[in-house]
Amino acid sequence: MARSSSLLRRRGIAYCCCILFLPSYTVIRHLPWVLQSGANSDPRSIAEVLKQVYADHSTNVDKVFSRILETSEHPAAAASFASIMLAPQGQLSFRDALSRCHMNNVPICLMYGKEDPWVKPLWGLQVKQQVPEAPYYEISPAGHCPHDEVPEVSTHSLISTEPIE
Repeated sequence: MARSSSLLRRRGIAYCCCILFLPSYTVIRHLPWVLQSGANSDPRSIAEVLKQVYADHSTNVDKVFSRILETSEHPAAAASFASIMLAPQGQLSFRDALSRCHMNNVPICLMYGKEDPWVKPLWGLQVKQQVPEAPYYEISPAGHCPHDEVPEVSTHSLISTEPIE
């Protein structure tokens, strides 16, 4: 009962990828090649990316792989990908969004996969300095998708005030 009542108190959960210091030109520079080459829908490219995502390479990614492949083969996939990558900057900076969460008592939980090759836990620690009251979890072994790789640990981190053992 304690666990379910804890869930009921949550106003919402936002999954944010805190890539605070990645220069946008890095992504945009490679975008034309990705769109023209079809690399975003090539099964071998998708498989290579998935190998990077998970810390445990024995993880069965067949379901994720098939969903990504199906989505990438949609006629609007390239345009959708480009619209996300080239979207204008949001009205609020990341720092301002954190500040508003704090002012409105929106709980923040920082969770990172220790073996994430893209979003380094160091970036989460920098966010932690801005919101020192937020719990910070560096989950290992876990890569870029700890919620998928170790869902029981991720769920426990979100709904519990008890430390993970």
